[in-house]
Amino acid sequence: MRWSAGLLASLIVLSLLSPLLAQTTTCPKCGAAVEPGALFCTRCGTKLGPTPAPSATPGAPPDPRLSVVQVLAVHDQELTSLYTSFVYGSHVQVDSIVGSAFAITRGEFVTDAGLISGAKEISLRPVSGGSAPAKVLGVDPLIGVALLAADLPEIPPLIERTGAARTGDGVSALGFPSGRQTARAVIRETGILSGLHRGGAGIHPIEDYLQIDVAIPSGFAGGPVVDTGGGLVGMSTASIFAGMETMGPQVGIGLVIPTAWIDRAMTWVRGWSPPRPWIGIRAVAAEPVDLKTYGLGPEVRLIIDQVFPGSPAEKAGLGRGDGLVRAHGETIPAITPLQEWLLRARPGDTLTIETARRERRQSVPVVLAARPDRPQVSGLEAIRLYGGMEIAPKDDTTLAVSRVLPGSLAAKEKMERGEILQEVYIKKDLQHAQRDTARWRPVRTVDEVEKLLRYAYSDLDFLVLLRFKTRDGRTREMVLGGPLTATDAL
Repeated sequence: MRWSAGLLASLIVLSLLSPLLAQTTTCPKCGAAVEPGALFCTRCGTKLGPTPAPSATPGAPPDPRLSVVQVLAVHDQELTSLYTSFVYGSHVQVDSIVGSAFAITRGEFVTDAGLISGAKEISLRPVSGGSAPAKVLGVDPLIGVALLAADLPEIPPLIERTGAARTGDGVSALGFPSGRQTARAVIRETGILSGLHRGGAGIHPIEDYLQIDVAIPSGFAGGPVVDTGGGLVGMSTASIFAGMETMGPQVGIGLVIPTAWIDRAMTWVRGWSPPRPWIGIRAVAAEPVDLKTYGLGPEVRLIIDQVFPGSPAEKAGLGRGDGLVRAHGETIPAITPLQEWLLRARPGDTLTIETARRERRQSVPVVLAARPDRPQVSGLEAIRLYGGMEIAPKDDTTLAVSRVLPGSLAAKEKMERGEILQEVYIKKDLQHAQRDTARWRPVRTVDEVEKLLRYAYSDLDFLVLLRFKTRDGRTREMVLGGPLTATDAL
């Protein structure tokens, strides 16, 4: 029998495809043929089985996607102190937050501390299907890292990168985009490492991040960032509050907690989380306007912006405007070295700080104390901290803005000196305040402000509305607030 060339070619193609065609399955709903591994039926749209997990090539490093799981943190909380509550007169329900995590040993996983803060239940979901309840082994609130345990021994741990991270290195962020309540596939977003030692994002108290030029989706918080060889570079982090995840300071930029800081957090957690020491100050980078305001020389890199009441700093006589020059004889060029020193110290240790107050230099011994979980500041200090304005008595019955801090919320709102603080509105978690506190209250003295702003704190946040009378007679309202996490105080 003679075969045409076309027919012979068709038979060859069919012989090659026959093993694949034999594996073709059918849709359980409509009976249409579907290819193996398909997520949806192309005829009726029925959702099919999960995508098989990526497999490792024999002899090659494990695929880092195999080490990533989805985090589901169930909160089931009602927040009454959010801005939405003020505007709409209703509560905000926080049901659950979806994020990512990765294995560091068999059965132990690292994730972002913000995902699980206040969660009632936590579960981990691998792409292979199912879920496992997770137990919190420890949380480092300063660095922003949590350690979880779950009965998932089949998940291989990630291997840390060898050698220091360098700008220009290729990196990939791995995780699960939010909105997917069931883990089906680990998503990879690629880019380069574009910056080192980034901070000032207001996400975690200790901020010494890597910057990557990767558009990290919401839901990647807690997921790993790896290099081109699959080695762990760090963990994606995000600002997480009331069910919302804000990834990075701007679109296309992600912030990553480096492995060195993750290791510090794990050492502390595995050491039973002993009390950490603090000085009791907030320090800011010295800007030229600050140096001029406080009469400090150009050698001062950090300035005390706030002293917490009852803290070691207050007891040692440190005050706002003092320049931090040296600690234990070593120059203080930035906040991070001082943070690293404090992480190695213990409550009761003495830290000798050389300060500059105007032209005078002095060495101040500070006996460190145990760091409180959420130190609070007084009413006027809270207004300064969250709003960037200083309030002072104008007379016995009037409070007015005495200073607007550059770059602050008050400066952005173009607030001016002399505006009169007239009323305060506070609506807090009903477990901590009575329902009738939700109304405007007049304030005329410092004592009245201090008394009212005690109710501006709840377990989750600080929030207050202020009403001012401007110098031309108009009314101005400002919302001050933010989540109550571990403070960035030193």
